[in-house]
Amino acid sequence: MPGLQAVGHRITSIVLRPVLAAASGIEGVRAPHGLLLYGPPDPARRAFVSALRGDLQTSGAALNANVTVPEVIEVDAAAAAEAFAATAASSAGETAPIVVVQSDQPWAIDPELLCEGRLDRLVFVPPPDWEARRWRVEVGAAARGLNVIQYVDELTAGTNGWTGADIDRLLDVLRDHTSTPAGPELLSAMATVRGSAIPWLTEARSFGTAGRSHVDDLRTYLERYRLG
Repeated sequence: MPGLQAVGHRITSIVLRPVLAAASGIEGVRAPHGLLLYGPPDPARRAFVSALRGDLQTSGAALNANVTVPEVIEVDAAAAAEAFAATAASSAGETAPIVVVQSDQPWAIDPELLCEGRLDRLVFVPPPDWEARRWRVEVGAAARGLNVIQYVDELTAGTNGWTGADIDRLLDVLRDHTSTPAGPELLSAMATVRGSAIPWLTEARSFGTAGRSHVDDLRTYLERYRLG
């Protein structure tokens, strides 16, 4: 996904590869039990869940026929404990699924879920950068029948500090007014939507404290933008 390749690489490194290695019987490799995808509101997280599910199926088909890779089940944070309890109660020899949770408020999740054997892999999905925002504007506008091709760079620049959800709201406002917005309509629409990435990152600082494990990607991001 444009602008978010690092997230895909991290999921491959800490989830997909260990799962496949463990399924293949490689000694000393522990497969994760759960994955928490967290960050400011962004529809991109759904795409990463779908990609993980597809990669597991594709890779599993390429392995030995006697090897079974786990399925991916997606639940909200409130249902995660029940999902892990059901996994623990599964019959011996069954391949336990990977429980995936998405959250805009990881700091509100029960700390007992963020531990070994539960949501033991955490991946931060950051706000979209220039490349990702431009792609979201182009794709989102096309899906809504909006002709903004000549304003794509202006919209990309003007949405710095916005989340993917913020960009969707902006495009919805534009669609509700006209399919061929001009400069005045763009300015008016952008005045009605406020970027939420910076407020989210400010609130996330406590979740990214040095004493918490598995959040090095969030800490690195906060330090890069001097929010840590």
